[in-house]
Amino acid sequence: LDELLYVNDIFQWLKVLYDNEKIKIYGTSSSSLSLKDKKAFLTGRHKTIRVKPLSFREYLAFRGKNTEEPHLLERYFEEYIRDGGIPRYVLTREVGYLVELAEDILLRDIAGKIRIKNPIKFRELFLLLVSRIGKPITYTRLAKLLSIKEETVEQYLSYLLSSELIHI
Repeated sequence: LDELLYVNDIFQWLKVLYDNEKIKIYGTSSSSLSLKDKKAFLTGRHKTIRVKPLSFREYLAFRGKNTEEPHLLERYFEEYIRDGGIPRYVLTREVGYLVELAEDILLRDIAGKIRIKNPIKFRELFLLLVSRIGKPITYTRLAKLLSIKEETVEQYLSYLLSSELIHI
């Protein structure tokens, strides 16, 4: 089942199927945020497999880079840092795909499920954070830049962290 979190009461149904029919069911979701809240119905009946971005070694394999040439590894690593580890993007370099993926996760998976009051500010916070990677920032500064309360910044940041969309 793909994107199973968009089906009402799916975890209760999965529990009934598993308990009564003894069948294995495989489900996916792009939102780890919602999974954390819902899987209590499946205690002892589920296994979560997190699919993480490509490692540097996997990136090299996807891109067909020769690791036998150590003098090129630094350049390849810079490419990896720039490109990231999303497999489809690594293979296609479709910037539109990354934009669509981020928008879907931010606005549909997180803001939609949690019912964030101001999804525009939530999106702006995400964009601000990704544009400042590696730079120190405070809740106070983010709140001023976005014209929102510090508590709101802290809450929005907790959603981004829980969804594993960002890591700090």
